[in-house]
Amino acid sequence: MFYEWGQLDQAETKLNQALKLEPGNRAAIHYLQLVLDQRYRNAAVNSENTRREQILSVEQAWDKPIKRDLPVPNPWARTNLVHTGRGRQIIYQKLETIRIDELSLDSIP
Repeated sequence: MFYEWGQLDQAETKLNQALKLEPGNRAAIHYLQLVLDQRYRNAAVNSENTRREQILSVEQAWDKPIKRDLPVPNPWARTNLVHTGRGRQIIYQKLETIRIDELSLDSIP
């Protein structure tokens, strides 16, 4: 009855008393095994809950909003073109005009 009510400590005590009086009592051995199995299941559930709570706390710590104090963009800037020096412009023009007509590697067209 104690096992069915979930009072595992009292159930284990009574079952151990029954085994002292009658060491070959199969019912007491069976219910004692059930008590141990239930304790194992309870411990597994508790440890799983603890792990989930720890993972949740890490996720919540990572989920904090990022606060940035960025300057207000220039409202008069209407393009994203960057004006660079003359030398850099020449290099970019040369890179833009490079064309490869045909490229063949070993056994790869």
